[in-house]
Amino acid sequence: MRWLVSLLLIVHGAMLGYSAYVHSPMTDEIGHFAAGLGHWRYGDFELYNVNPPLARTIGTLPVYLFMPWDDDAFGKSYSSVGSSYDKHGAPVSHRKEFLIGDQLFKQIEQSYLFWLITARWACVPFSCLGAWVCFNWASDLYGTKAGFTALVLWCTSPLVLAFGGALTPDVPSGAMGILAMYRYWKWTTDCTWANAYLAGLAIGLAELTKSTWILLHPMLFLIGLGLCLTRLNRLSIAAQCAFQLTIAWIVLLAGYGFTDQFKPLGEFEFSSPQLQIREYSESGELRNVVTNRFRDTWMATIPVPLPTELVRGVDTQESAMASQTIVGFLCGEMRLGGWWYYYLVVLAVKCTVGELGLFAIATLGACRSDTWSIPRLFRMDLLLLLGPVVLYLGLLSYHTGLNRHARYMLQFLPFCFVWASQAINFFPHRRLLRFGTVALLVFGSLSSLFYFPHSLSYFNELFGGPSQGHKYLSGTNIDWGHNVYYLRDEIKRRRWDSVGMSLWTRYDLKLAGIEAQITKIPKLKRVDVETLERIEDEAKVLQPGRYAVSVCIVQGTMGFSETAKKGVPIDNGMTYFQDFKPVGHVGYSIWLYELSEKDILESKAWGNVYRIYLDHKAGKVTEPSD
Repeated sequence: MRWLVSLLLIVHGAMLGYSAYVHSPMTDEIGHFAAGLGHWRYGDFELYNVNPPLARTIGTLPVYLFMPWDDDAFGKSYSSVGSSYDKHGAPVSHRKEFLIGDQLFKQIEQSYLFWLITARWACVPFSCLGAWVCFNWASDLYGTKAGFTALVLWCTSPLVLAFGGALTPDVPSGAMGILAMYRYWKWTTDCTWANAYLAGLAIGLAELTKSTWILLHPMLFLIGLGLCLTRLNRLSIAAQCAFQLTIAWIVLLAGYGFTDQFKPLGEFEFSSPQLQIREYSESGELRNVVTNRFRDTWMATIPVPLPTELVRGVDTQESAMASQTIVGFLCGEMRLGGWWYYYLVVLAVKCTVGELGLFAIATLGACRSDTWSIPRLFRMDLLLLLGPVVLYLGLLSYHTGLNRHARYMLQFLPFCFVWASQAINFFPHRRLLRFGTVALLVFGSLSSLFYFPHSLSYFNELFGGPSQGHKYLSGTNIDWGHNVYYLRDEIKRRRWDSVGMSLWTRYDLKLAGIEAQITKIPKLKRVDVETLERIEDEAKVLQPGRYAVSVCIVQGTMGFSETAKKGVPIDNGMTYFQDFKPVGHVGYSIWLYELSEKDILESKAWGNVYRIYLDHKAGKVTEPSD
């Protein structure tokens, strides 16, 4: 069995390496790349502080060691961008990593893509570690067959395959999170100082991958308190609990270079409304903002025992969620904000049938009347396996401003894999039912592998597969700017010499090797009242030709607006592509169009406008109809 596990891990790592090679830079990766190099070169942890630095520092380590560095050019990029403030003087953003990332891309140009792939490859071991932990924990709990099942679930999960080869903290957070819980569980079964040390080390590393893992400290403190009350060696347990949480805290501080901790609470400048005092006029207009509600209270002098940039990052993330300026999309409905049940739907559509089926069987089997009891709810394996699932799914459901990213579920999905693996042991005397359980595992895995390397756009068969995914979700659940290389190859295959493009990217598409002439696509917003003068400008009128458009832009979910109102979707000016039938797609995330003059004349959005444009071009004067 061990050789089979090793083989599967090697194949999994190779698949992620291939995925890292064939996919173009994802939107957030440009920020992570710049931030990781900033950590190493300048010790600047303000960059991308909404996520702790472990994953990107590991990823960019080989880049930092071997990439030629121009201090004059690169240093200017890192020092020229600062935080943003509103008209009241309150900070509204600490996010400068994307501007720096854009500048780095322009300066390095073609070699940037090579170094980004190198950074991605350096992150692949995180996924292999997560797979190994799933195998070992499931084996310890339910036997070797269950361990292999958990391993297969991790290695073939569409979400793991989509982000395991990316320079983002999503898979690392899942891997380090389950490692922390596994080592803590090992300590509860054998309370030695060595196990306490290993648990503390793993907890600290988990907290360095995702800011929400900081909740491990209070959660494990309460569990440790329960152990002290229920076991005989209370003093030893209490001492080891304090020891492991202290080790975790030291590891967390070390990840930030032991820089700028114990800052008094009153000295922070917060951007989230929860931590500010906002004064409004009688008409409801914002008059003044006090950027720290604790500044003039007795709590102002309390030193915060966390890295300053970790605190600021959490505040920035809370501010972004409170602003509600990002469009959410679920099952064809768009709105500012979101739905409390959003991630329940995401689980149903983005997980494989095998993952859903095995989890359901495991849960129903565990709830059988002959084994169910209230004390069983407090078994350590249940608390440590299902506790993070309930906690983080609850947090995601509460923060509806996060209703955009299935990748956030990777923080708790590994626990679901281990839990679901016990289903393989059920029905020992019912051959048909046991065969059905194995068939679920095989079918789900093959379904995921069939669509690889387009795993990011995966949707299961119950909802029509990836080609129908746009009916249910949008954003990074389908597109993250990752298919530009595939688009480049498709344009060559079709021999298109000129293409209108609107993609979810942050860089010059010529740097990705696109040789065809790239033209801009005109916008036509539903609220616009077209005038004859505007229609005379050819650049503002949709012309017959070939187009490549992100499915998210066609849906109308890509856009920001300071004046947007809750419940009113943002019109990005390109949703009119819904009037046309695509001639093909690239990786399920980019739709291709070949529009004729007839297509445009027959469209609801452009028909009348284009007809007036043609009349003007022919020298006629025509009044636009209603």
